[in-house]
Amino acid sequence: MNNTEIVPFMAEHANQILEQGLQLDEGHNWHDQAIVMEEAGFCVTLLADKKAVLSTGIIPVWDGVGEAWLLGSNEMPRYPITIARAIYECFYQWVDAKSLWRVHANVRTDWKTAIRFAKFMGMKEEGLMKKFGPEKADYFRFAWVRE
Repeated sequence: MNNTEIVPFMAEHANQILEQGLQLDEGHNWHDQAIVMEEAGFCVTLLADKKAVLSTGIIPVWDGVGEAWLLGSNEMPRYPITIARAIYECFYQWVDAKSLWRVHANVRTDWKTAIRFAKFMGMKEEGLMKKFGPEKADYFRFAWVRE
């Protein structure tokens, strides 16, 4: 069995995940984006045997509103329960710590696992964003709103 742990996100974790051959636009500077996410705080990485499997977090947009992000490796399917429990717990800790009433996320329309996960987190689909990503892929906007 693999040893897993949740640690604070560092930009180098994103580099580890990207090195696993994910199909992302090579023209986009993902390293600089990872630094922004690291500095924003409220971000974590799931390590399995000291290797980054998934990084996620919430970046504040303005008071009460945040944007969730997730960068996952091809190893994610090996740890579905660990990932679900860890992210669910972190998500609601962040929501409470930042007094958020809305968290939204952009999810590629062809990433079925991420769509199921957004729904698991209590997010509802708000609409389709055509050619939204740097790779010109279509994305759904999902949002969790405190009732």
